[in-house]
Parts: sequence; structure tokens; C-alpha cells
Amino acid sequence: MTIASLKSQIKNSARILKQIFLNKEFSLIPYISAIDPDFYTAPAPQSDSCRTRDPHPLFDSEYYRHIYLPENYSGHPFVHYLKEGVKAGNRPGPFYDEDTFVNNYPAQVAAGLDPLRAYLKIEKHKRRDTGLLFNQQWYLVTAAGLDTTIMDAISHYRIHGFREGKSPTPLFHSNAYQKAVGSIAPDQDPFTHYLLNVSTVSSEQCPTFDPAYYVTKYGHTLDHCTPAEHYLKCGHGKAYYANGTVENLPEKPLISIVVPVYNTKPEFLNYCIRSVLNQSYPNWQLCLADDGSSRAGMQEQLKAWERYDRRIQVTFHETNKGISAATNTAATLAKGSYLGFLDNDDELAPHCLYLVAKNIVEHQADILYTDEDLIGEHGERLSIFRKPDFNRELLHSHNYITHFTVTSAELFKKSGGFRSECDGAQDFDLLLRLSLLTDKIIHIPEILYHWRASETSTSINHDQKSYAHDAGKTALQDYLDQAGIEGTVHDTDLNFYYRIKRHLPAEPEVTVLLWNDIKDNIAPEVTCSNLRQATGYRNYTFMPFERHDQEKECGLYQSLHTIIIDSKSKYIALLNESARRMNGTWLTELVSIAEQDNIAMTCGKIRYPAGDGPSYTTPNINNLSAHYYRDYLQFHQIHLHGIHCPQEICIPAPHVCLISREFYLEAGGFDYANFPAVLGLADLGLKAMTMGKKCVYTPYSSLELPAPCSKVEDEALGQHEQQAFQDKWSNHLSTIQSIFNAGSVQDAGIELEDYERWLAGS
Repeated sequence: MTIASLKSQIKNSARILKQIFLNKEFSLIPYISAIDPDFYTAPAPQSDSCRTRDPHPLFDSEYYRHIYLPENYSGHPFVHYLKEGVKAGNRPGPFYDEDTFVNNYPAQVAAGLDPLRAYLKIEKHKRRDTGLLFNQQWYLVTAAGLDTTIMDAISHYRIHGFREGKSPTPLFHSNAYQKAVGSIAPDQDPFTHYLLNVSTVSSEQCPTFDPAYYVTKYGHTLDHCTPAEHYLKCGHGKAYYANGTVENLPEKPLISIVVPVYNTKPEFLNYCIRSVLNQSYPNWQLCLADDGSSRAGMQEQLKAWERYDRRIQVTFHETNKGISAATNTAATLAKGSYLGFLDNDDELAPHCLYLVAKNIVEHQADILYTDEDLIGEHGERLSIFRKPDFNRELLHSHNYITHFTVTSAELFKKSGGFRSECDGAQDFDLLLRLSLLTDKIIHIPEILYHWRASETSTSINHDQKSYAHDAGKTALQDYLDQAGIEGTVHDTDLNFYYRIKRHLPAEPEVTVLLWNDIKDNIAPEVTCSNLRQATGYRNYTFMPFERHDQEKECGLYQSLHTIIIDSKSKYIALLNESARRMNGTWLTELVSIAEQDNIAMTCGKIRYPAGDGPSYTTPNINNLSAHYYRDYLQFHQIHLHGIHCPQEICIPAPHVCLISREFYLEAGGFDYANFPAVLGLADLGLKAMTMGKKCVYTPYSSLELPAPCSKVEDEALGQHEQQAFQDKWSNHLSTIQSIFNAGSVQDAGIELEDYERWLAGS
């Protein structure tokens, strides 16, 4: 800091103190370094007139006045703190406690600095916590993009964050609390209100941690701590319950968290372990296996954690044996009926294990997995990864499940555990083998795992571990062989993505039915002769669409139904007659997938001259067109999970689609009476789902269409069909996570109730 800037700061601080001390400027000199002029003068989104202006982010006037001052005190709380409170050991606010401060600021404590000066002058931007109730790492995830070189996390919360519904700790849900209480002033920090009204707080107001419950159950042990601080300080170490909801689970399976450790940064390992310690579900065990780390202090760090909590067990390899061997060794320590796999630099959300246990109890699941996000080295959120319910075809393409994965200990043992020959893709290999042993696989659609990106991690750098891609390829081929699937695994243009080419020993007969949903007499692109040239598959019958049926006012899907019923082929391929530039294996790809067990329909990729066409990743719920609604149903799932990935879907698109005639007859065909022109295939897709059949999309069957048609044929008829469709399928549409991950809608800033009203009807 230059002399000029130092003088400027002293001048600003003196001016502020002058305002506070009513012009008693001579007494200000000892206190200037306790003032944060940037914080005091920072513009606030709303008026601060309803509360006393605080001179420092660690000083909360409302909190201090309530805790330490008599009701008739008329001065500024900060004056009392500086003159009497510091010496008396008073806390300047909820975000400071002495034990945390001493542990995180030992040099500053030794130098005799009070917490405000230490935080402001030396450590403000180094992301060290000053108290148990402000978790800087966690806050940075919720305040994505915050530049802490400009504003530290606590100041951001005190100026902006609480007004934006952010919370200082994962134990407190600001929005839920404000909604439940409903009487907090706009300029009042909900968290301070919560702390000062602990006796009246309920689980509905704070679903993660219920202080009223905690006081009732454990109040005799609080030792003058706030309930939340007591829980963070020692309650979780004693396996105390954070709320009654957790305690009231009818069963509480022991979940053993398995962590292989190797040369990770000490702070990352601490974050990882603390994320388990801070779980609201206490019935866990943490099993850590150090794989011969060479980093100085690693063993001491692990042993210290083992001494800290009886639920933590540690073992050591004398030499490095690889991640699979280390994970298997950690698993030998496990006593739980379920195992969860956590990397040594990643973190779990505080309610992760509670939701895992809840789903185990409700669904008797063998395998569970969650959504996740990618965080930076300092905990800031970089991206979100939303996932579908279990999707075997998508798993054949890449390991979309990744984290957080939990499996029954019995199933893990039966699978043989991790294989060292698949190191780098050991989690993918295990998932593939486990999926052959059970169909009780549950997806929890919440972000419960924080995957940390680093320079050496495949989470951010897909060129870092080329051996991992090859290991995944090996794992997938071994899986095909074990599953009895005749096919070979091939590389794609992307690392960690694969393509299965299934063997097709014979070519079953296919009727290729050309169609178009536009009634204009447009010359078709596809003719019998050019279809022969563009198709490598030979055992098919060419059948152009009979347009005179449309002229008799027969609906599109009734016309298609008549042809399918009359056909004797095993499969019916619907092909838009405007198609061009088809890849030569388009039909082979569709049939090779359809020949697998339990497949009702398959469909391919549609391209346009300018690219892949409109994106349906995010719904436009303001678009009330029935044709947009249909297109969203057909393309949203594919766009959300990767247009380049084969995957199971619920509603195929008809432009290049293969239908099993056996399934079609069993399902009763198109419901053309209710869905004559727009939603006939969508209805058939949901019929397949209710019958336990699958529809599969593959990008390796592709064609190009002219530019997306904006022409609307009889929108009134479409609206009538949409209403009938929603009446018929409303219960399914709002609950199928395999089609729509509700979190992805909320991530886009759309209220879930508004989305469900648009999707399933009011």
C-alpha cells in the first residue's frame, strides 16, 4: 500500500468514525484500523434507513445490540464494542467466533490484533473463515462469479447476498425461512433474524437444520453456543440429529463413504472430509485409504482426522498401487450396508446422505446416483450437470452417471469391486458391471455432489488422461461381452465418448413408408431410385404415401395406421419424403438397435442446412403453439443429454423412425381419433413407456431436411389435440425425470409450477 493510499484510507476511516462518534475526533485514532471504508460506503440495493449502518462486514449492529446491550441503550453499538466489547470478549457479530478465528488467524492473534483489524488488514481476500456460521467455500458456490479480489465473500453477503436470498451457511435456507416467516424487513438480514428468534424456528422454516428441535433434544449440552454453532462445533461429531425429519426415518442404513487418497492438496482433503462431517444424516462411516502419498504431512493430516471423529477410519499403502486398489482397500474398512464413492478433493452437499438414505428406504434401491456441479479450486460453481433417470443406452455412450454413486455393499462384493486394468475409468467400469446385476437403480435429481476442477483433473481437461479414454473403451467392450451383446466399441470425435456398432447377422424385412405432414403438393426429395442409392440395407419395401387419403379428410395418423396394419414386414420405417443426404447406414443403425430386447421404436438424427436446427434444451413456456409443444416433447430430451449421444427416450420424432410392428399391434396402434395430425406418435411413445418398452435415439442414423418449417397446419386442431394429450397423460408428464429433469427447468429461471402447468395442463 502506498503512503498516499494509506493516508486516504485513514482519512476515510476517520470521516466515518467522526459520523459515528459525533465529532469526537481525538478519540478515533486507535479505532481507525477497525473500520472498513469500502464496506461502509458501498452502495446498497435498497435504503438502509430502517437499520443502523454497520461500519464493518464482521460487525452486525442488530445482533450486537440484541445480545449485549440493554433496551434503553441510545448510542451506536459499534462505539460500545470498541470501548468495552473487545476487552470483554464480546462477539462483533454472528460470523465471528473465537475458536475458529484463533485456528485460522494464529499469526494475527499472536500479534494482538482484534478480529476486525485482522480480517480487514491482512486476510480479507484469502477465504479463511472467521466463524462457524459463515462458510466461505460454500457461499462462493452460491455466489457464482464473485471476484474476491474486489469484494470478499462476507462483505458481499452483508451488502448484496442476503437481499438476493443467499445464505451464509448450508444449515440455513434463506428463501425458505423468509417465505415461512413472512415478516422480515427488506433491509434486515434473514439470518440475523433467524439467530435472534431461534426458539420459534420450525423445520418448515429451515429444512436442513431445525434449531428449535435441536435445543429441545440437546439443549443441556449447548454451553452458551447458538444451536447451529454447537452442531458444527461438536454435534455432528457426536452423531446428533440436525432435525426431526432425519431422526424420524423408519430405517437408517449405515452408509460407508469410501475415499482413495493420493497427494491431494491439504485444504482440498479437509474440505472433502468436512463435507462428510457436516452431513445432516449422522449414520455414516468415512473410510480413507492413502495410496502411498509422497506429500509431506499427509499421514499426520489423516491420522488427526481419525482421532477427531470415531466414524473416520484410515489405512495406508506403503507404495502407490493405483486408484482401484486404493478404493478397494478403503472398502475393506466399510461396515455399512451401502457404499458411497467420493474423490479426495470433491465435496458432498449437506443433505446428500439424508436424501440417499430416504431413497434407499423408499425404493429399496441397489444403486443410487445424483446430479452434480463442477466447482473451482475456491469452491465457486463453474457449471451444472443435470442427469436423466437410468438410461442404459446413454451409459453405453459415456459415463453420464459419474458422481455421486452409492451401491449396496452386497452388490459391490458380488461385482468383484474395482479393476486395476481399468484405472482412469474405474468408476465407469464398475457402473457397467453393477448395472448387469440389478435393475433397482434410482436417480436423485438434486445437486448433491461438488466435483472439483483442477489442472490435472479430467473434470476440466479431457486431454489430461488419455489412458482413461482407452480404459473406458476396454471396460465397455468387456461389458458387451459379459452382457452377450454382439458388437464392438469404437472411438468418436470426443474423448470419453464411445460408439457401439452392433452386429446384424440378418436383415429382417422393413417397409419404408414415405410421408409428409404438409398437405401442399411439394415434389418429394426421396424417390424409389435415389432411396436405393442412399441405403445400404437391402431387405425393404418402398411405399410412397397415398395423398388421396388426405384429400378424403382422413388424418395423417389414420392413413399411416392403415398402411402399417396392411404391411407384413417386421418393422415399419417412417421417412420424411423431404429427406436428403442420408448416411448409407441409416436403416441398418435403426434395425440393429430395434433387434435388441424390449425395443418398441428407434429414431435418428435430423440435420438442417444451417446446422442442427432450433434448440429445445430450455422450454419456451410462453409459446402456446401445439406444434412447438410437439417439437419440444420430441427434441428436449435429446438436446438436454447430447444430440451426439445414443440414448433411451420417451417420445421419438417421425422424420426418420422405425416402429416394431409387433409392438404396434400390441399397443393398439395410433390413437388417430384423438390425435389425427400432431401428437399421434407422442401418444404412442408414452404408450410404449407404460408397457415397459423402450424407444431409442441414435445419431448414427441421420438425414437432412430443408430449413425447419414454420408453417402451421390447422393450429385449432393442434390445440384440441394438445388438450386431449394433456388430459390423458398429465400424471406421467409432470413426473417423468427420464424425459424432463425438473432442476434443469429451474436452472433456466423458470418456476417449476409454471412449467408443469404448461407441460401437463392446468
